[in-house]
Formats: sequence, structure tokens, C-alpha cells
Amino acid sequence: MKQNGLTAFDLKLIAIIAMLIDHVGAIFFPELLFMRMIGRLTMPIMAFFIAQGYYHTKDVKKYVGRLLLASLVSSVPFGMLFGWSIAGNVMLTLALGVCAIYTQENVSDKFLRWLIIFVLYGISIFGDWQIIGIIMVQCFWRAHRANKKWDITIVITFSVLTLILAIFSISFYESLPQALMTTLAQGAACFLALPLINLYNDKQGPKAKWLFYGFYPAHLWIILLVSQYLG
Repeated sequence: MKQNGLTAFDLKLIAIIAMLIDHVGAIFFPELLFMRMIGRLTMPIMAFFIAQGYYHTKDVKKYVGRLLLASLVSSVPFGMLFGWSIAGNVMLTLALGVCAIYTQENVSDKFLRWLIIFVLYGISIFGDWQIIGIIMVQCFWRAHRANKKWDITIVITFSVLTLILAIFSISFYESLPQALMTTLAQGAACFLALPLINLYNDKQGPKAKWLFYGFYPAHLWIILLVSQYLG
């Protein structure tokens, strides 16, 4: 960690390493909860930079296009690894997050604005993190408008979403205590990303935009090939 904080490159590198640990754990070591917990660092950091990127991009359409392209390239390995129902993966969710904040800033009619946003929420069922991912992006967008990295609204939102997830996850576990413990542990790990985000020094660091777009599909394809090889 640098004395003057973390650059965008530093934080994104932390995010993709955490994501790699998460996905390796999910496929090869599902019994190791701590690997999934480490992976919870990724989404808040990605949501934070999606909100940041919205204000720094020169072309929102191209920004969304890059995310959708990464989603498309990743759809086959993600679907085979984690289920075809969410083959759109997190890149689709992040693209929808950009569309949501664009809608909030540019559609003046309140009814139409929220209609579009709820349609985006609906489409998110085909991606990873789904509506939760979009709401995270929206939270960081609101914080950015208030010249903050994150605020109490984000903490409250994360807490509520974690409790909702715990309730809905009951059907996936053998017992209520197991469902609550597992989901709350992973949800609580999301909060660990906030101190890291707070260390962001507003500097870009080494330019490696395509590294992060490319790493996502690349690591999924590699994990898929290894899992197929190992049977």
C-alpha cells in the first residue's frame, strides 16, 4: 500500500485478484467460505469505478458497448461454470448500471425515468449480482455527486441488501442458521471494500484499461478449461 493512497490501477488490481480467488474457490473449493468472502471485495470496487468512469468517459455509448462486448465474450464460460440463467454475467449488470445513472441524469420525466430504471432492473436477472449490482452503482453515483467516495447511504443499502439475500438464500441451504451465517458472512465482507475505496487518491496509475476488460473473460475461459481437464 502506498503512503499517498491507492490509485485506480491498485484498486482494480485488488478487485480482479479477489474475483479470481472467488471464482477458483466457487469451482474447485466450494467448501472454503473464506475464498468466497474475499471475492465480495470485487463488486463494490467495480461499482465504484463504474460510477467514476461514467463521469470520465468521453462517450457513454462506447463505454456501455465495451462492457456488453466483455459480457458477450464471457457468456459461454460463465454460463457453463455458474449457470446459463445468469450467463450475462457481471459485465451485463455493470452496463445496465451505467444505463441507470445515465437515465437518472438525462430523463426529466419522473414516471418515464423510473419506468426505464425498473426495466433495467428486470433485464439484470440475466446477469450476476442482478438488481443488487445496479443499486450499488447507483449508490456510488449518488455519493460521487455529493463529492464523497461513499457515505452512510451505501452502508445502510449494503446492510438491507445483505439481509434480503440472507432471507432468499434459505432455500439453498440445509438449515436456517447455515443460510444466515453464510450469506451474512459474505455480505459483511462487502463492507471491507469501503475502507479500500476510501484510500483512493483520485490518480489513474499505470494505464491498463484493456487489461481489466480482457482479464474477465480470460480467467473464466481458463477456469473452465482447467475444470474440464480435471473432470
